[in-house]
Amino acid sequence: MNIKSKIQFLRFAQKIASEVGQTLQKRNPSSLRIHASEIHDVKIEADLKAERKIIQYLSKNSQFPILSEESGEIKNASSSQTDSELRWIVDPLDGSLNYTKGIPMCGVSIGLWDAEVPILGVVYDIFRGDLYSGIVGDASWKNRRKIRVSQVRAEFDSVLCTGIPVKNNFSIKTLNSFVSEFQKYKKVRLLGSASLSLCMVASGAAEIYKETNIQIWDVGGGIPVVLGAGGKVKKSKTNAGKYTYNVLASNGSILET
Repeated sequence: MNIKSKIQFLRFAQKIASEVGQTLQKRNPSSLRIHASEIHDVKIEADLKAERKIIQYLSKNSQFPILSEESGEIKNASSSQTDSELRWIVDPLDGSLNYTKGIPMCGVSIGLWDAEVPILGVVYDIFRGDLYSGIVGDASWKNRRKIRVSQVRAEFDSVLCTGIPVKNNFSIKTLNSFVSEFQKYKKVRLLGSASLSLCMVASGAAEIYKETNIQIWDVGGGIPVVLGAGGKVKKSKTNAGKYTYNVLASNGSILET
């Protein structure tokens, strides 16, 4: 895909992420209605409404299939064989529980990937109205301003963004491993939104994002933003689910990624 096409598709993603994000800012009572509840997570009406709008827009403006958190794999009837490996990866509301509580850390995440390779991505910060965008191999932006990862080189001077995904167990052994890991860094932040955590790395506010058993749609928009900003990302599939990965993103100076 040439840079002209990448820019075109990035603008598509920016437009719909911004529109959906601005709608979500209103937090209407009906949008907070719980659609499904899991032990450590919730799905609300806002998730479903946002997803429908994004899918409709992307299907109309591209030929690529879509992988979305709420609906899974969605084939585009107009998709050609040559485009079969390209797909949109969508999380319409990353940080649903934060959203229901009014905790200002949640975003709309949209990425375009070629099989396992990220091409471009956008993340809209719902509460702040900031739009993060990135094209792998080119650049990343916060709104219209270019962003770069930080130049911090030592772990003990760095900020780690992480979380405990819903697919992880909460055994003492697991929690002890987290505590041991946390002691390496200056500060640790659990934001409750993987996409915005990645944007913190991309913009230099944090140096590392690390999470195990995270779903690909949680990071599908943010990973390209980190890479476009000069960071590095390592991901590996796990046996916890078809779309579940261990992900490590950094400014490239802290960890060997």
